[in-house]
Amino acid sequence: MQCVLVTSALYTVDSFSAPFTKTVRSIATETNLAALGFLSFAYCFWLFWVPWAIAQTEHQSTVKRICWGVGCMGLIYGGLLYLPLLLHPTWVSVNVFHQSIQYETRLIFDPWVSQVCDRLVYALIILIPFVLSSNPFLKVLGGAIGLSAIGSHWMLNTVFISLWCFFAALLSLGIFYICRTAPPVSQRN
Repeated sequence: MQCVLVTSALYTVDSFSAPFTKTVRSIATETNLAALGFLSFAYCFWLFWVPWAIAQTEHQSTVKRICWGVGCMGLIYGGLLYLPLLLHPTWVSVNVFHQSIQYETRLIFDPWVSQVCDRLVYALIILIPFVLSSNPFLKVLGGAIGLSAIGSHWMLNTVFISLWCFFAALLSLGIFYICRTAPPVSQRN
C-alpha cells in the first residue's frame, strides 16, 4: 500500500488498483506541468524581461546599457533556477497551505546558499532597473514591488512565491497608468 499526495487530498492506493493509480499519477503530472509552467514565468521570464523592458523605455544610454546587462544576468540566473527543475521534475512539489499554493523547489544553489539569499538576488535583478530608471512612475512601481516582496516574506514566507506573484500581478495594473502618461515616442529625446 502506498500513499500519494495530490494537491490537497491524500489518497491511499492499493497496489492492485492500477486504474486509480494511473489517474492519481496523471493528476500529479498535470499539477507538476502547471507548476513548471508558472515557475517558467516566475523563475525565468521576469528576470530578463523586466530589465529589458525598462531598458526599452530609457533614454539615458548608460542606464539603458546597465538594464541590458542586468537583463543578461537575469537570463543566466533564471536559467540556473529553472532549467534544473525541467531536468528534475521531482524537485518541484505543490501543496495547498492556508488557502495558498505552496511551491517547494529544490534549487541547484541549495547546498551552499539559503533560498532567502536566492530571493534577494532575484529581487535585486528585478529592482535595480526600476531604481535606475529616469521615469519617476517606474521608480514608484519598483518601490511598491520591493515592499510587496518584503511584505510577502513577513506575512507568509512558506507561500512566498505565490503571494509575491499575486501582489506583482496587482501592481502590474500600474503599468497601464505609466503607459497612458508616457509621452509619445516622437517626443522622447
